[in-house]
Amino acid sequence: MKKLFTIGLLIIGMGMSAQVATDGTTASGSQSTAMGGSTTASGSQSTAMGSGTLASGVYSTAMGSQTTASGASSTAMGFQTTASANNSVSIGSWNKSNATGQGTAFVIGNGSGDNARSDAFKVMKNGDATVSKDLFVRGNMSQSSDARLKMNIMSLGGTLAKLLLIDGKSYTTKKDGRQTIGVLAQDIQKVFPELVTTDDNDMLAVNYQGLVPVLINALKEQEAKLQVQDERLARLEAIIADMNK
Repeated sequence: MKKLFTIGLLIIGMGMSAQVATDGTTASGSQSTAMGGSTTASGSQSTAMGSGTLASGVYSTAMGSQTTASGASSTAMGFQTTASANNSVSIGSWNKSNATGQGTAFVIGNGSGDNARSDAFKVMKNGDATVSKDLFVRGNMSQSSDARLKMNIMSLGGTLAKLLLIDGKSYTTKKDGRQTIGVLAQDIQKVFPELVTTDDNDMLAVNYQGLVPVLINALKEQEAKLQVQDERLARLEAIIADMNK
């Protein structure tokens, strides 16, 4: 005989739990559903499907293998993913963000173990988004810069002296061994600390787009110096021309 399918009073709308069991499933939450093998739906109106999944949050859903959805209205899908934040979604495998805490809205994990959790992509509830590797965009990228959104507006003034303290570097990235060029965040932090932030791993990141106004002002400053030199040279040439008459 096929494995026994137990429907524990499959009248979910009347407040009972449904359990479609193949091996060790538990639907203990009110109006919860557990399906597959060794799945547990302990949260009220939660759903656990697959193998070894746990849906403990209210209205949560855990699918795949060994996933955990502990946040209210959270969803965990894939392998060994965890959705701890309320109203969040975790997919992929072994995600780092949203394994604990309440700040994550969506994450794609690409980790390989409990001690090697990592994320390919994540979106925080405050709107911040992080891509762990290269990002290719076919269209244009625009950043909001309307003056009506800003206050305490001041000119940067001369930036050439500070810019000269920054040296462009060629380097190999430790993560994938790729050769690339750029700047060092520590160098930028010394002269333009506003352009440097710290990520979840205490690694420094540079706002490269923020260097554009720095370059603009440095070019303007350099151009002003060149104009002064041109005027001085013109006067000297005029004097020499008068002396040769």
